[in-house]
Amino acid sequence: MTDAHFIYRDAEGHVTVRTVTDAVESGSYLQGYCSESGGYRTFRRDRILEFLSPESDIQARLENQKFLSPVPVQREKRIIVRNDNDALEVCFTGFEDCEKSRFIEIAKENGLFVRTSVSVGLNILCCGSTPGPAKIKKARTQGALILSSQQFLKLIETGEIPEG
Repeated sequence: MTDAHFIYRDAEGHVTVRTVTDAVESGSYLQGYCSESGGYRTFRRDRILEFLSPESDIQARLENQKFLSPVPVQREKRIIVRNDNDALEVCFTGFEDCEKSRFIEIAKENGLFVRTSVSVGLNILCCGSTPGPAKIKKARTQGALILSSQQFLKLIETGEIPEG
């Protein structure tokens, strides 16, 4: 998949139309550059209401009652499970040195294995304000989750994969 156009219902029940370039499927997630939010995002596939063609009448789709009617959002917790012998691997890119050091310390304190580069087996690429495009591309092709610093901190705090 390269580009994806879809209608998405987020965790709060808000419905939006999304265009994601360089979209890559990673298990039950779709990741790519979201033009609406202006950055790399991770979307849960079970929250994608409908895939659209670029030519489709998006406004007519949004006015469809099934998308606008209130639907109770079921909060399904996505918990990362790891065993004691196999720690999650994380790599940080796009951070100033002092900020990167702080994130590395947080990761180690919480039992994560910190990598300095994207390698096979990497689970998470955490991106700061100036992420390396080569690292992002390589991590995406290997199926790693790409998280912002805020999403990473939420993961550490709750143990849940942050929702897109």
